[in-house]
Amino acid sequence: MSIILYDVVIVFRRAHGFCECNKSDHYHQDRCQNPVLWRSRGLKSHKGILFGSWQISYKIQPEEGGHNSIKNMQILCSQCDRELRKYSLRFKQK
Repeated sequence: MSIILYDVVIVFRRAHGFCECNKSDHYHQDRCQNPVLWRSRGLKSHKGILFGSWQISYKIQPEEGGHNSIKNMQILCSQCDRELRKYSLRFKQK
């Protein structure tokens, strides 16, 4: 399943310019609150993560039963996205 641009715009507006991650096992306690910039979607520098860079992600992946709807999508700063991917890889390896 692919995410269409219209859905990305709606989810980005819902986030009000901040990461929506609320995983307590990341480096933050509640919602992340790292700022994200529209123009920085998916950007990375050769030294790591750029300020304001972000990705859109499913809360529950479609292959795990999640729906392809904006209610199941979230804006994640690149740092939270990377943490989530590391966790997913560890979980799948077990």
